[in-house]
Amino acid sequence: VVLEDGSRVPFDGLLSTMPIPALLRMTPDHPELAELAEGNNGAADHSRFKHQTVNLVGVGINGIQLPAELNGVHWVYFPEKEYIFYRVTVLSNFSPKMVANPYKQWSLLIEVSESKHRVVPSTRKGLRDAVIDGLYRSGMLPRNASIASVWDIRLEYGYPVPYVERNMHVHAADKALRDLGIWSRGRFGSWKYEVGNQDHSCMLGYDAIDSMLFGGNDQGREATFNLPNKVNNMLRKYDYNFDPERLSREAGRKHTFGAPPRRLHQLPQWDWVSYHCKDADPWVDRVREVMVSQPKDTKWLPHRYEV
Repeated sequence: VVLEDGSRVPFDGLLSTMPIPALLRMTPDHPELAELAEGNNGAADHSRFKHQTVNLVGVGINGIQLPAELNGVHWVYFPEKEYIFYRVTVLSNFSPKMVANPYKQWSLLIEVSESKHRVVPSTRKGLRDAVIDGLYRSGMLPRNASIASVWDIRLEYGYPVPYVERNMHVHAADKALRDLGIWSRGRFGSWKYEVGNQDHSCMLGYDAIDSMLFGGNDQGREATFNLPNKVNNMLRKYDYNFDPERLSREAGRKHTFGAPPRRLHQLPQWDWVSYHCKDADPWVDRVREVMVSQPKDTKWLPHRYEV
C-alpha cells in the first residue's frame, strides 16, 4: 500500500471497503485490473458495477406535534412519479432525541434517487425546494410547519444495483484481487445488494478476517459473500440471558479485548392498541406524554386499526 507521503506498507492480507471499481483502478502495478472495472470485453459488458446515486435531505421542524397520520410511523415509500423522493423516514419516531431540542422538535429524512434515467435539479437549492414542495403536497409536512433547518448531502454510491452479469463481474474481480491478497468487502466492496445492509456489512468484514486468519468457519468460507441466500434464511435469535464469563471461557478462539462480552439491555415494551385511527390521535398523544415521563427508557408501540 502506497501512502500519501510516498511510503510503502507491505501486507499479507488487505481488507478494502471502498467501491470495488475504484479499487480496481487503484492498482498501477496491475493495470489489467482496471479492465475488470471498465468492461472492455465486448458490447454485453459495456456497463459494469451499476449503482444508484442517492441524495439525502434532512428537515428539522419546530413543535412537539407531528401530523397525526405519522404517529408511530417509521418510514413511508413514494412510488408516484409526482414526488421527487422515493422514501421519507420519520427519524424522531425512532427516538425523540434525534433532533437538536428533544420533545420540542421533530424530523424527517428524505431520500432522492439520481441516475441517468432519473435526473434531479442541478442545484442544491433546487433539490431542497423540490423536496419541501413534495412534502407539502404529500401531507408529510403541514403547510404551516415551522422549519428549523434543512440539510442535504449527495452520496455518489447509494445502492449497488443487481443486474444479470453481476455475479460474473464481481467474482472475476474478487478472484483477481484475492490473488494479490486483497479482500474487497462491504456494501460496495462486495457489490451485492442482498447482503448490503449494516448487519451484512459487519458480517462481511468478520468473515473476511476469519478467512484471512483461519480459512473459514463452520458456516463455510465467507458465507455472507458467497452464499447470500443461505445467510438471509438463517434465524438468529438473540439470547438476552447468556453468561458472558462462560462464553469467554469456552470460546474456541481467544480475543484480545480487555473485558468479556456484555449483555444487551432489553427494554420493557408496552403495546397500545386503539380501535379507530382518527379517533385515536388524541389518545396516542396522551400515551406519548405518559411514556416520556417513565423513570427509565421504555419501548412503546401504538397500534391503530380501522374495521
